[in-house]
Amino acid sequence: MPEEPGAVRHASRAGIGGGRGRVALRGLSTAMAASPEKAGRNIQRTTVQDKDAEKTIALMVIMLLPMALSIACASVSLTAPPTLTPQPTYTPLSTYTPSPTFTPLPRPTPIPTPSRAPTEIPTKRYSIRFGIDYGHPEKYLAQGEQTHLSNPSIVNSLRRKEQSIAHLGEIYFWIKREFTTWSAGGKTIGAITTDQLLAERRLGGCHDWGLVYATVARELGYPVVTIDTASITWAKQFQSGQKGAYVGHVFVSVR
Repeated sequence: MPEEPGAVRHASRAGIGGGRGRVALRGLSTAMAASPEKAGRNIQRTTVQDKDAEKTIALMVIMLLPMALSIACASVSLTAPPTLTPQPTYTPLSTYTPSPTFTPLPRPTPIPTPSRAPTEIPTKRYSIRFGIDYGHPEKYLAQGEQTHLSNPSIVNSLRRKEQSIAHLGEIYFWIKREFTTWSAGGKTIGAITTDQLLAERRLGGCHDWGLVYATVARELGYPVVTIDTASITWAKQFQSGQKGAYVGHVFVSVR
């Protein structure tokens, strides 16, 4: 029987796959024994069928691979999301209490500034005595030239009260209410009277204060002595011929 090389080569390639190859070889030998031409056709048909099966398997693998990948991705995405921490509940602040309305204090009534015109100073100078006789206080109840009071009724609001320290304090506050002040620089010392000061109703310094106070206190029955003092430094400068404003103080001594 002549040999058909082509048929043998087809059978060999088909038999590489294992069991299907052995079946193909057996079929090949049977076919070749029956009829060489029919055997060649059977071998070709078997080879085509095997190729179709391999294509089918490859297509199934290609179709199943995306499904496997999608299942794997789905399994990863099924992981539970992280637990969210709830935000704290907002608690409103306490109700705002408005501040009390500010009520400004009433402004004091402005006191008119007295004129700076100098007080009229008389040319007469009053005498000054040294030495105080405390053994006879009645000597100091009488008014002097400067403390003479022409209208005693001017102090009636201070009368009919018992003599006391408090009463002396009322005299001070009465003067503070009835007079304004200005700076005379010592020009009125020994040169002005209580009547003049009552007419002008302004005081040029401690001398004028002391003069009015001594007048009112004597009128109310208090023995009073006025004491003029001077700064030692000013006194030395005055003795050396230096000119300047008087520096000192006037005290009122009440018995």
